[in-house]
Amino acid sequence: MSAVDLPLSELAHRLARKQSELEEARRAYEARLADLARRREELQAQLRDVDSEIHAVTSTAAADAPAAPAPAPRPPAPGASTAPSASPAPQARGAGAPTLGRFLLDLVRAAGRAITVKELAEEVARRKYPTTSGNIPDLVKNTVSKLVTKGVLRRAEDQPGVVLGQPQSGKPAPAPKAALAGKKTGTNGKAAPKAAPPVKPADKGGRVSLTDVLTRLLAESDRPLKARELADRALAAGYKTESKDFVNVVWVALGKMDLEKVPDQGYRLKKGAPKRK
Repeated sequence: MSAVDLPLSELAHRLARKQSELEEARRAYEARLADLARRREELQAQLRDVDSEIHAVTSTAAADAPAAPAPAPRPPAPGASTAPSASPAPQARGAGAPTLGRFLLDLVRAAGRAITVKELAEEVARRKYPTTSGNIPDLVKNTVSKLVTKGVLRRAEDQPGVVLGQPQSGKPAPAPKAALAGKKTGTNGKAAPKAAPPVKPADKGGRVSLTDVLTRLLAESDRPLKARELADRALAAGYKTESKDFVNVVWVALGKMDLEKVPDQGYRLKKGAPKRK
């Protein structure tokens, strides 16, 4: 039977049933949509809680984290001077650090005698001269050869090693004269220290031995002298040096001398040690 032949009552019944089904589907759709919206709100609330917990944990960890400890200073080597070194820290030579050539020249000058390449290399290693070279003996050997070629150093004639080169004129450099001062009374009523006498040449090249100068200054002093005092008195006595840090040169020389160190006062000759004239 076609829909045209159906009575109106049957058509009305079918239409009512379709409308009921559509209404039920609409209610199911709205319920599902409301459920999804509620679920979304719950998830957003949980996400906010997780973010708050992460922020709280991060802040607490940052506040409780201990500060990184500062590296402990390395203890000085046995027998090494406790005075601050003028050389920079090892690894890379920084601004103001002497070149290796000038450093070796200061070592030769402070030795006051012929010094071998091996001794120079050992001194460079002992004083921790900043260098990235893994072969210090070869580095020192090459640098010494260049200094000898330039005439800054020369081979010793009667023994192995090198000494300071001759002056360009080929004549020994005369020691400058220094006036001898008499005793003067200071503001504290005590006699002021004597002015050091002129320094005499100590080797064939007319150069002055710094070791002899320091020994003489210590022998003439009635009290211990610090490195800076010795440096000032040596220069006042006419000792010539090209070093820009003569106090450091004096430190090197004092470290090689058999002296007695008086805490907070300086250096003096050991009792019974012969005094040089």
